[in-house]
Amino acid sequence: MPVVQDLYDRLSVEEWIEWEAYCNLEPFGPPAAFWQAGLIASKVHNLGLAKGQPPVTPEQLMPASLTGRDKKKRGMTQAQISQTLRGLARGGRS
Repeated sequence: MPVVQDLYDRLSVEEWIEWEAYCNLEPFGPPAAFWQAGLIASKVHNLGLAKGQPPVTPEQLMPASLTGRDKKKRGMTQAQISQTLRGLARGGRS
């Protein structure tokens, strides 16, 4: 199984751009798989809705972090950034 460094060694910039463009046209990987699963689950769920109930969308059944519904910031705190930079300045030693 290839590792990240293997891909860096084997893919040219042009190939990387082509794959990125292809992924934008035909998404693949976890986000696409979650959307497909959400689509199927929403269709099954919506079959049994009573009159007047709003339907569920595939995005409502996906992880919030993949749909933009995740409002919680996942960035590093100032203390974490400082600690990381100090570690890097020491050559990776804590």
